[in-house]
Amino acid sequence: MAVSDCMARAVVQAMAEQLERSKFYDITIVVKQRHFHCHRFQLSACSEYFRRKFSSGMKESHADIVDIKEIEPDIFSLVIDCIYKAKYVLNTENATRLWHAANWLEIDFLIESCETFHTNNLSIHNCVDVYLNAKVLKSDMVMRLSWELIVKEFEYLRQTEKILMLDYEDIMKLLEIDALSVPSEDVMIDVIMRWTRFSWGPTTVTVEEDCSGATAETPPPYTELVGFVSSNDSRSEKRKKQIVEDIQGQNNINALEEQYVAENEDIQKEANPRAQFLPSLLSAAKICLVSLTRIQTLFESELIRENRKAFDVVMEGLRYQTQPGRRHDYCPPIAIHRSSSELKNVIMSMFVQADQVKMSCMTLENEWFTLAAPPAHLAQCKAVSYENDIYALPTTAYQYAFKYDSKTNTWRQLEAPINTARPNISIVVLDQYIYAIGGDNCTAIERFSAADEQKAPGTGKWETVGQLRHAVTNIAMTTSESNIFVLGIASEDSSSIIVQRFDTQTMSTFINLHEMPGSSKNMIVFRQEKRSYLLQETGALWKTVVSDERVLSLHFQGMVWENPVELESAIICNNELLVFVKTADPQLPREWDTTRYPEFKHVKIVDREINCVLNNVVPKTHLTAKEA
Repeated sequence: MAVSDCMARAVVQAMAEQLERSKFYDITIVVKQRHFHCHRFQLSACSEYFRRKFSSGMKESHADIVDIKEIEPDIFSLVIDCIYKAKYVLNTENATRLWHAANWLEIDFLIESCETFHTNNLSIHNCVDVYLNAKVLKSDMVMRLSWELIVKEFEYLRQTEKILMLDYEDIMKLLEIDALSVPSEDVMIDVIMRWTRFSWGPTTVTVEEDCSGATAETPPPYTELVGFVSSNDSRSEKRKKQIVEDIQGQNNINALEEQYVAENEDIQKEANPRAQFLPSLLSAAKICLVSLTRIQTLFESELIRENRKAFDVVMEGLRYQTQPGRRHDYCPPIAIHRSSSELKNVIMSMFVQADQVKMSCMTLENEWFTLAAPPAHLAQCKAVSYENDIYALPTTAYQYAFKYDSKTNTWRQLEAPINTARPNISIVVLDQYIYAIGGDNCTAIERFSAADEQKAPGTGKWETVGQLRHAVTNIAMTTSESNIFVLGIASEDSSSIIVQRFDTQTMSTFINLHEMPGSSKNMIVFRQEKRSYLLQETGALWKTVVSDERVLSLHFQGMVWENPVELESAIICNNELLVFVKTADPQLPREWDTTRYPEFKHVKIVDREINCVLNNVVPKTHLTAKEA
């Protein structure tokens, strides 16, 4: 039956007038000593709270007086106006308090009116407050709309104290938003640190002040980076000098970490309930993309120095920034650029197709793009990355290496020739050098200063720095501190791996044997932060462990797959193990989740014949030519 608006208004008007002159009330609501004469029927019709109370059958359901302490009298008076007179009483001053009162009294139509009011009046200035209230009141619609505005206006809100009112879960949600628009990851660190400190009291630290006015484009020299570490007067001058030399050489960051934390363990801690969340917040942040300047200010913070877990996370960012040669050994989630960034994380690969050398990259969305074609000499090659550039050396005894500039998407031949050109040479990066090692019937070890070449193109030179003790084939290499471990076999039918350790400080080589069942053909070594692993075509995964005596051994971790494949390469990116194969059993699944290995959570088999594969970062402007 249709309801007449005219008659409805007349009924409401009559009820309002009768309320003013009638004494026929049957219940008195006392709100902080203020009495409201009401009617059980009317209250029950509008409020689930009163309906439940008056029909419970308990003693209080027959009481003449109901005492309410959870609502202020002025707000309850407005509720009565809504119930009896159908008045629209909402305004910016009372809307939030009425919303809570309506929720407590379970008045659905008033809750809906409050939600509509807040969504219609959402602004950059009140969206955080509205969101927090909606979260408490479990209003999904208002939560969603206000959260969308928080994300949209984050650039403004991050500079206010409003953002600091959010809960831990909300800050985590912000950190995980791939599309969040930020000028740099430094600002997310600022938000984390300000949020953590906020429980201590009001904070007026601005983003600019918290960053000490520094920018990502002007990182400090290494001596400035460690100045705060070596400033303790109790340290000897010799110790101070050693710390600076260690970081400048990038050889002893782990030792620095242990020393620095040990020297700060006795710092007086202050109670801060939010500090417990700092390690997980920093772990969710993209700490690897934070500038050296901002990392320095983090180490200066007592919050970091007093929290070992938080310190470890910041150390990972320091390693990433100060070790450009190891930067792309793996690509953790904390090194993945946001979709709003001008840069894109990709998997680079080189291959030969129709007698043409090509280079493509795969995005994390599994899209392939063609990049600048490599020189023909790189039809067979080994490659490494330094910073975001690629250095490739032909494995055909060609005398020159090549460099790919990721900023300009161009290749060029390096000016300095290698001293001993030989086929099947292998290369690896350690600190600021690229090492060319071995080759067919060759034991020579040469190195090239990538750091010099990056600073001044054309200045990098090759120098012979050592010799292997034995020439080996099927070489796989890994590094640990200042050592390069060369794994190879003396002959194709041998199951004994010859492990040779080249010490880049003493320029000397040591040797030991390690028995490994199965074929040593096409062994692949890949890294996960400070850990490295060896993968066989059978699917056997081995962890490389370096003892205190600097002896490398292989520890079996398990079978990643059961059916043998013709292995090309493998790499870890964003917690996923990508395995590139030339051929594989069609029955072998191409991807699956795994909980067996802490280093990766997903395995993907990529059927693609390639020469090499690398984690890298390129400008999005290069990603225009999609592969067919």
